[in-house]
Amino acid sequence: QITIDGPAHIHDARRKFINGRGTFEKIIKNINEIIKFVKALSIRINVDKGNIDYLLELMNEFKNHDLFKPNVTIYLAPVTDVGCTGE
Repeated sequence: QITIDGPAHIHDARRKFINGRGTFEKIIKNINEIIKFVKALSIRINVDKGNIDYLLELMNEFKNHDLFKPNVTIYLAPVTDVGCTGE
């Protein structure tokens, strides 16, 4: 399973390398390499109120990167605030 938080501009704002660069393109490159060798791979999309409006954009990015394959499952995982903010 590999987790993505939205299209590149959303994901990269949330998940960065130590040098500050986003991780989206590296993850996509790694997925394209992995799917050549595995029987099944799951891509989990963390969905929250900050990225839900960008799902179509993300699906288009997946399409452009040729990720819709028989051995790839893509699913949504709702993420909620369980911290102390009371939301």
